Amino acid sequence: MRGRAYKGNNRGAVVVEFSLLLPILLMILFLIIEYGWYFTTRIVLTDAVYTGAKAAVEAREWNAYGEDPEAFARKAVADAFWVYKLNQDKDIRVTITARDAEGPRRIEVSVPALKASQLTGFLPEFMVPTKLNARAVMVFHDI
Repeated sequence: MRGRAYKGNNRGAVVVEFSLLLPILLMILFLIIEYGWYFTTRIVLTDAVYTGAKAAVEAREWNAYGEDPEAFARKAVADAFWVYKLNQDKDIRVTITARDAEGPRRIEVSVPALKASQLTGFLPEFMVPTKLNARAVMVFHDI
């Protein structure tokens, strides 16, 4: 038996190796989940702000239901952002610029600083982005 490698049971070594790699594998899995959630939230927020700007233009142009364009835009953004509830007065900004000598009317709808929350909550905050913002500007001419 001298000079031959021992071919016995290696189960203990496999368990030790797995226990060393498991935290790294779980961290990678949670990073994938959290970044997927962050990008989903970002895409939904961008679409919601665009929807709000479009609703403000429609309210302004067609005087839809006698609504105030700013309130109409805020409600449209809050309704389209399904990820979690937005505070319409605090989180959403709507600016309507009247037509002047420099150019046509503009409606700007933005969510300047929104704190994104983690889905799993297992990762430290420095590993996942926490701030979201979006802005949409619609320019239109009087007919």
